[in-house]
Amino acid sequence: MNENTIFILEYMQKNYSTITLAHLAKFFNYSERQIHRIIKSTTGMTFGENIKKIRMSHAAKLLSESNMTIQEIADLLGYYDVSSFRKVFKSFYNAPPAVPGKFSAAAPEKSSAIILGKSSADGQVCPGLSLRINGYDFCPFPV
Repeated sequence: MNENTIFILEYMQKNYSTITLAHLAKFFNYSERQIHRIIKSTTGMTFGENIKKIRMSHAAKLLSESNMTIQEIADLLGYYDVSSFRKVFKSFYNAPPAVPGKFSAAAPEKSSAIILGKSSADGQVCPGLSLRINGYDFCPFPV
């Protein structure tokens, strides 16, 4: 994986609530098709699937660790309609968003994925961006 790909994935991680494929492509000076291929070949998921996974990971964390309302969480994650957020959440976790502070769920796994704040088997902590590629965790910026 080249350094530019790491920056692309990190940028997605930091800007997940407002980012679009068009913006990402323009920012990194790629065509939308080209950046889509880079993301898909690296993570095994499309741009949209990656953004949804990042948003849903944040949603689960906020629901389990904060007292924010579902509307506040939806707004923070970039959903302008709480019913859209509820629909995506339910399809991702097979359960509706729960009462704040009471939610606990593991994200569905894929062969490759962006993982938030993942601790590796050797105890390294990745501060926000970790990649699982073919069953192995990769942290480009360990703490």
